Amino acid sequence: MYENKVVGSLGERYAAEYLVKKNFKIIELNPNSRWGELDIVAEKNNIIYFIEVKTRKDIRHGRPYEGVTRTKIQHLRRTIAHYILSHKTLQNRKFQLDVIGILLDQHDVVSELRHYENLEMKM
Repeated sequence: MYENKVVGSLGERYAAEYLVKKNFKIIELNPNSRWGELDIVAEKNNIIYFIEVKTRKDIRHGRPYEGVTRTKIQHLRRTIAHYILSHKTLQNRKFQLDVIGILLDQHDVVSELRHYENLEMKM
């Protein structure tokens, strides 16, 4: 379990660096509530992005993005709704849910990074 946390944190750091290079402004990393944790909250072009990061060291259990199941998306929707309600300045903004899938090599360097944009987020 500890290894998963380390790999996950490393992936989130790589994802944040990628987003900054793509002109996103990072608003918050790992905001936590009783409903769950979000990986990255960012902003670009007046849109608020909630970004789920999935990182793996190999594909024995599937590609990173395959870890974002329908159940996971439902859980994220609930967590995002709570986040928006608790941050009044965000309530009349446009939102988007993205996934960044990262595959690391044996040296923990990114061998693949894929950004999946605008997952269905009906709330």
